[in-house]
Amino acid sequence: MRSSPFPATRPATVRRARDQAYRELILSTAEEVFAAQGFHDAKMARVAGAAGVSMKTVYELFLSKDALYQAVHAWRSSEFGALVRAGFPTDGPVVELARGAIAQFVGFFCERPAYLRLQLSEGAGWALGRFGRPEHQSIWRDGLDAATRMVERGMEAGLLVPGDAERTVRVMTAIYQTILADWLEGGMARTPHELTDEISAYFVRVFCVPGQAAQRTPEPPRRRR
Repeated sequence: MRSSPFPATRPATVRRARDQAYRELILSTAEEVFAAQGFHDAKMARVAGAAGVSMKTVYELFLSKDALYQAVHAWRSSEFGALVRAGFPTDGPVVELARGAIAQFVGFFCERPAYLRLQLSEGAGWALGRFGRPEHQSIWRDGLDAATRMVERGMEAGLLVPGDAERTVRVMTAIYQTILADWLEGGMARTPHELTDEISAYFVRVFCVPGQAAQRTPEPPRRRR
């Protein structure tokens, strides 16, 4: 009897792949349910029904509603962390640099409207650093620090109105949150490009020195080897 040229499929590998597929399905469904109903009113049975899986499957992967809720935040915070780690553009006219960073932030939430609604329903204050669960605040801090460094360079070059660079970034995050909330409440009719245009216009009007918006910011200092 000839042996198969293909290796035997291992049950553990199949089980892991199945669990991962179920996990992703349940997380995306739970995000929608939590966003629509809030944590306290959301039911695990509702998540299971909407995902088309059994309650047994849900509880095999998530021990409780709180564990599932935390997993949703951990999942999205991890994605946001990847965006932050990828970095912001660092060379070019100050408005274009700001626009690039704004477009990244706006795109993240426009692609994840349920998570945006979840953030807003929780009363998250991005300008105050209330982004996601307390254990995920370091990710928000990393993003704040990166944007602050970019603003500092613009201020030092005389392109941005002088002041507290971190406060400037916090004000910008409040503008982001306000415009994205309006977009969500308005039925998400505007495109990410249009939202980016609107937020960029606020940036120019409020923070740029008149006549300097088209100037290039200095490149960040290179690290010595």
